[in-house]
Amino acid sequence: MEGPALTWFQWMMRNHQLTTWSSFLQAIETRFSHSPYEDPTGLLCKLTQQGSTKDYLHQFEALANRIVGFPPSFLLSCFVSELDLEIHREVQDMQPFTLV
Repeated sequence: MEGPALTWFQWMMRNHQLTTWSSFLQAIETRFSHSPYEDPTGLLCKLTQQGSTKDYLHQFEALANRIVGFPPSFLLSCFVSELDLEIHREVQDMQPFTLV
């Protein structure tokens, strides 16, 4: 663990909140799970590159990881289509087969 997850875990352990494996699983799900009202598919469809390509990739992967059932070719198309225009052209010209 690192960052906020590590801080949370250390606090929970120091305060004896994690006494069993099942209490740990329930606590981590309660603390870090996404809202049931959040639509990762809709968020992915609206995602565009605003900063660096690396930041965009991280955001894309975080959302795409929460979606089940889309073929890799669809996810690749979504990713490439919302890259910065200059990068988009270069990547499109290379006709990649995978996101990697």
